[in-house]
Amino acid sequence: MIQEFAIPAVLFSLIFVGVLLRKTPLIQKKMIPAPILAGLLGFALMNSGLLQLDYAIYERITFHLFTLSFISITFMSINAPKRDKKGVFKGGLWLALIFGMMISVQALIGSAVFLGYDFFTGADLLPALGGMITHGFAQGPGQAVAIGTIWEGFGVENAAQYGLFYAASGYVFAFVFGVPFAKRLLKQRMLSGETPATQQETNALGLGLIRDEEKPVFGNQTAHHANLDTLTLHASLIGVTYLLAYGFAEGITRFVLKGASSQTLVFGNMFVWGILFAFLIKAILKKTKFTYVIDPGVQGSITGFLVDTLTVSAMLAINIKLVFTGLVPMLINIAVVFVVTFFLVRYFARRSGACANERFLAEFGIVTGTAATGLILLRIVDPQFKTPVAGEMVWWNILNLFVGILVILSQIAIPITNFWLWIGILTASIPVFLVLLKVFGLWGKKSAE
Repeated sequence: MIQEFAIPAVLFSLIFVGVLLRKTPLIQKKMIPAPILAGLLGFALMNSGLLQLDYAIYERITFHLFTLSFISITFMSINAPKRDKKGVFKGGLWLALIFGMMISVQALIGSAVFLGYDFFTGADLLPALGGMITHGFAQGPGQAVAIGTIWEGFGVENAAQYGLFYAASGYVFAFVFGVPFAKRLLKQRMLSGETPATQQETNALGLGLIRDEEKPVFGNQTAHHANLDTLTLHASLIGVTYLLAYGFAEGITRFVLKGASSQTLVFGNMFVWGILFAFLIKAILKKTKFTYVIDPGVQGSITGFLVDTLTVSAMLAINIKLVFTGLVPMLINIAVVFVVTFFLVRYFARRSGACANERFLAEFGIVTGTAATGLILLRIVDPQFKTPVAGEMVWWNILNLFVGILVILSQIAIPITNFWLWIGILTASIPVFLVLLKVFGLWGKKSAE
């Protein structure tokens, strides 16, 4: 009974502790976000035995928060102010093509590391678990849990745990190496020439809290307090969408796609159904002229809340004992993939045109964490988002749906059921991305030091 109260209490208490830890000068310099600090602390407490809570509950919470966050992201575009799209599409296309290519590169390297480890040590680790690193690195903990859950349904033990460990490592590497590199760019004036951050902005970014300067507006009220709160209204819309998605999955598996493997695939892809029903509800709201109930600022904050709690929950869900037999190859894998990712993204970013260094930080954050990680690193060098790179990330969000076909292949368990076919597809995709970069003029001469 005590655990029922402790599960959410520990989750949110750790986040507040993360906020307090961010006030220390050393951590301010590293600019590690409070949820990452909270997650690392929670990981240590859980695996040391000081916190004796159920890892599996946090893993399920992570799975649900992932779906809810994607639903919320879909609703964020309702009533959002229109952006100037001129000149940012090509940058967004570059981000998407490099993202797709890095999914293949990371998966191939990860699989090769595990194959090599098996060959030299005689271990019998599944090579696909090495390739799982791309889902932890390039897509974050939610996607890693979603795909890992599907793989577990096909008999792969602890696949979600591998994904969570990779995701947590990706976050740490993104900030431990990304923040000093961003500061180096600022110090050596290797940016596009936009106005650098003021000392006040730098201090606020380091502290992670807004204290003295003018505070941004949270959002606008769309519900009368005599009826219900605006946050309640927005949250209820997400809840309705998730219920419809669940009803769809339940109906499909009960009447159409029967069997254990079908249930694994359908319920493992709940976030896909959530997005589809969110688009459907958006269309209905527009058709009935009812979109005024959604405020993009409020919806954005709800999305941020879901992503923050997802991050902490994911790290609390990591049980190091379950992946201990694969810990050494995992650490080798993480180090190799990180180094290749850094230098490969850096190489192509230098040849992507104006704002190359800002674009590098955004892409590097994306392929080692999530879009939020990319935005945080970008904001260090472009605090007011005066360069077009932030706008390019909006296009990346759209275009990455097309390059994400490689992710879908993983969600239908091809890496488990036909590993070498998966390797062949990944290998063949890389030259396709390279050709597209050339065709669209996104791979030119080096333009940034």
